[in-house]
Amino acid sequence: MKYYFILITFIPFVVSSGIDACDTEHSGSDEYWYVPDLSTFEIIIGSLILIFTTVSILPQIIKIIRRKTSEGLSPTYLFLMVCNQIFATTNSTILNFPFMESCSDIGLSKCLPPLLSYFQFVSLVIMGFIEYTLFLLFYQDKHSRIFKRVILYYIIIIVFFIFTAIMVSISLTKIGICEPFTYYFAYIFGILSSVVTFVEYLPQLWKTFSTKSGGSMSLSANTFQTIGFLVVLCFMFFSTEQHITTILSSVVSLIQHSLLVIMQIKYDYIDFYLCNKHYKKIESPDISQNEETKRLIDSQN
Repeated sequence: MKYYFILITFIPFVVSSGIDACDTEHSGSDEYWYVPDLSTFEIIIGSLILIFTTVSILPQIIKIIRRKTSEGLSPTYLFLMVCNQIFATTNSTILNFPFMESCSDIGLSKCLPPLLSYFQFVSLVIMGFIEYTLFLLFYQDKHSRIFKRVILYYIIIIVFFIFTAIMVSISLTKIGICEPFTYYFAYIFGILSSVVTFVEYLPQLWKTFSTKSGGSMSLSANTFQTIGFLVVLCFMFFSTEQHITTILSSVVSLIQHSLLVIMQIKYDYIDFYLCNKHYKKIESPDISQNEETKRLIDSQN
């Protein structure tokens, strides 16, 4: 029941249609009416999100370089992660392109703040490619079958990235930003990003549920990440007013992280407390009975 409650709680976050620059009904006399005016506080929050998003991946990259090994990292996970970031960035590039076009007329000070969410996606793609490249360079057993799979994944990612970049360029320059093909292209990639996000977290969710334990996962780390996803989601929804397909992957991440936190609290703390309480109740009568028996024996002697 609580899982349904979580889903219902976040429904308001996924009803955003974003800012449609092609909507002529709202254009009025201002050519760039669709560019939101962010407050100083919102700009600071967006900048901090961008910085922390980039910094959060740096420790893993530094660790690979220092240890000169990629041991412990899953090639399948990295493959899904980079694909997810390409999907999300493609969606964000197309839907935020009108803001980019406006920069030459309204100035960087007005057009860059609404693009803070977009820069976050770009930074994730760049850092993801760096991490995967280092994983490939410092892979220990370069003669193994797994390493061949790693190279295959990397080639697929590169080809997919080039193909996507070409398609985005054609959609924006040849077909047009306001054409249905361009919109649907962006929407489909946004939805695919959400699907990949769901698949990424599914093994961990199932493992936690099936073992009824959080294992080595840190509750504090997961809690902070969940709060971080909520802040990012609120910023994209209320400040930069991103489209539903752009924020959907963040919604999926937030829900899944929330489920992980709830399961960790239940299995590692609530169930543990109730279990200890139950055992104490079982042991206490035995202790009192043993003490009573001892007193009877002493009295007889």
